[in-house]
Amino acid sequence: MLELTKVQTRILKAIFEIQHKESKGKGVTSYNIRNQKIPGRTFDINKDVLLYHQIIRIIREEKTGKQTRLYYELTPIGFFALIKSLSNDKPDVLLKYIKFIPHLGEQWEKYSSAMGSYHYLLLRLLKRALNELDILTQYRLHTRDYKFRPRIEETTTFLFEDRGLEIKLSDLYYPAKKEERGIHHKTFLQKKEKIWKNIFSKDSIQISDRTVNRLIFLFYFNAMKLHYDDRFGFHLFNDFHASQMGESTLEIPKEHEKIEDFEKLKNEYKKKWDDYDKFWKTKRKEFFDIIIKDVFDNDSLFFIFAEGFTSLLAVYSHKPTVIEQIDNHFSKKLIEKGLEYGIIEKIPKDSDSESKS
Repeated sequence: MLELTKVQTRILKAIFEIQHKESKGKGVTSYNIRNQKIPGRTFDINKDVLLYHQIIRIIREEKTGKQTRLYYELTPIGFFALIKSLSNDKPDVLLKYIKFIPHLGEQWEKYSSAMGSYHYLLLRLLKRALNELDILTQYRLHTRDYKFRPRIEETTTFLFEDRGLEIKLSDLYYPAKKEERGIHHKTFLQKKEKIWKNIFSKDSIQISDRTVNRLIFLFYFNAMKLHYDDRFGFHLFNDFHASQMGESTLEIPKEHEKIEDFEKLKNEYKKKWDDYDKFWKTKRKEFFDIIIKDVFDNDSLFFIFAEGFTSLLAVYSHKPTVIEQIDNHFSKKLIEKGLEYGIIEKIPKDSDSESKS
């Protein structure tokens, strides 16, 4: 994903502020952005790269005399890029944006209440999910019948540093209008810039909300891991970065090799584990029960989780214990929902069917 500069982050914050105060679909003009103390020249310099990476899009045009006024909007990818960039500073700034994350925003207060004095772990779970997800959009040209077929390839990467695992998923998007799917070579050369900026800026509305959906999946998946995986839970509880999530060892620098230094370090680790055990005995099970119920009782949230978890299952030839445990819950609920909606049929318990099975 495009790594936002501080200026680009400010631009996205400005668009976000305006966009969520206006009626849906109205859009944001460069004039509106200037009113947020972003110089017009600054926006002009950065808008093309933001358009190209599908972080903002043009949603409509308006003729004003001889000029054309463009209206922009932050895309789901742009929203993800913004909060990911902000999370690199202080996670607390994310609190302002959580209510705009489907499902998670609606339940955040309930989760905070359930966690009690450990509510700060929710932001760490969200930050971990942001760190484990990356989105890359690339423009491709496919030649067919002497015509160019422009398309966008969206690649999502799940990066689980604690397990050294990387999963890539790709989705392709073509222009919505049929006549724009096959463009003659000469036409393409003449209108190349317009094709990329305009056709796909408008068509990117069709790029699904999978970016945000996969962020939601990772949050809930990690919330379940918090219950099942002590190693993951301990590192999250003590705010260790993913790169530090190797086996915890008491390695003492040479300048601190005295026995009293060793005892001090050992006592520090003991206190960390004691604090974690206290959390484990009080809030962890309660939080897990709430998370499981929300995921399995809400059909749209269950679908988001199912899509992400199924992608994860596909890469394991042998499932780790934590995945196996979550899968046991997931598979059982999947069968229940299949029966509920008539997707699968229950075989009657009679002698004939039993002999057949």
